[in-house]
Amino acid sequence: MSNNSDPDAMSNKVVLSQSIMWAAAVLVVAISREKQFAVLMLIVLATTALLYLKKQVQPDNQRS
Repeated sequence: MSNNSDPDAMSNKVVLSQSIMWAAAVLVVAISREKQFAVLMLIVLATTALLYLKKQVQPDNQRS
């Protein structure tokens, strides 16, 4: 089992979650027929991914 304090495990979780969010954004744009909906979903998913990344990176910087 992985320990939450393990930096490599946290890094892998962040990379995996970022990959999933960006893949979802690309799929939504590829599948969507309406351009406005695709752009809106891309903005929402990209913002969510970036905010989550910022949240995960800030605690690492505060420990240093």
